[in-house]
Amino acid sequence: MAPALDTNIHGTLGVLLLGGTAAAALSGIVGLLTYLFFRLYPEDPYKIKALVIWLWLLDAVHTCLICSSNWRGLILHYGDPRMADFIPTTTALTILFTCLSSYTVHCFYTRMLYRLSGNRLYLAAPLIFMASFRVCLGINSTIRCILLKSWEEFIRKFTWSVTTAYSVSACIDILISCSLCYFLRQQRGRTGIAAASQLLDTITVYTLNSGTLTCVVAIMSFISWFAFKGTLIFLGTHLLIGKLYTNAFLATLIMRRFLRERYSRTINTAIRGRPVQSPRTFEFSIPLTPETDSDFVLTPPNSARLPPRGAKSGLEVKVDQFVHFDSVPYQYDPHSETVVTDRAVANTIDLEGRSPL
Repeated sequence: MAPALDTNIHGTLGVLLLGGTAAAALSGIVGLLTYLFFRLYPEDPYKIKALVIWLWLLDAVHTCLICSSNWRGLILHYGDPRMADFIPTTTALTILFTCLSSYTVHCFYTRMLYRLSGNRLYLAAPLIFMASFRVCLGINSTIRCILLKSWEEFIRKFTWSVTTAYSVSACIDILISCSLCYFLRQQRGRTGIAAASQLLDTITVYTLNSGTLTCVVAIMSFISWFAFKGTLIFLGTHLLIGKLYTNAFLATLIMRRFLRERYSRTINTAIRGRPVQSPRTFEFSIPLTPETDSDFVLTPPNSARLPPRGAKSGLEVKVDQFVHFDSVPYQYDPHSETVVTDRAVANTIDLEGRSPL
């Protein structure tokens, strides 16, 4: 790195101050979304609650490390130009906590993709490998920063590590976003209901936007790493990456209620209005009851809890044999009066309020 780093306070400590301020603001949003999650979904599985608490703790510690670094560089050593090149241990640890947050969220979205694609392991395994490799690079960078304690030395010796980490992170975001959008669009043509198609469109747009945001910030850090030599602009944007991942994850969980309230009534109305079909193609007159994770059978009509159809024709449909579906188009839940369109979509956004995990 150029020697200008020793005295360029604006491009080093100044950037860390601005990045830390923006990171603190994002941390406040994380706290708000965490509060909303526990208020809106108190009955979610404990593993989802534990995952939310884990990410919140990572974010809280990450914010404390940023504040501690800024306090040391700007207050305790005020006016000391040597602090521009010095790497405090707290600053080095922010790299590790960013990697842990991004790894957790990457695993969450990979799990979502795995279920949406029909449990295709060959799609999920490479993503998990890349995310794990990204964490290893982050751990290596953290250790080297703690040992070297000099930005000039670290950048001179480990440019390859930072470059590879940013490249892998951007690739993971692009692959996950594109894959999720592909499978969601693939399911769109199978619903046959306009409201269900609109639901899938909404999920697709949100998935694309959230993945694009984190990818853009990673690319910005990657570009600033090469374009602004002698500064720490790359680190200022890097402080935001982990918090953006956490916010995207929490927003994904919270948006379930919005989608349920917006689309479930419309989908119910569309299904009730369909004519009764022959027993061989009968889909909507009686509910589907899951017996196993992969098989669904039709239950007897006297045990179904469907709402009245409105037209009092006195027609009663009975199915004596079990009917097996390879792909379940619709599922009715008598407790929440909610219709989940397509089993793959239910795995992605469960309209009952449970997590896709």
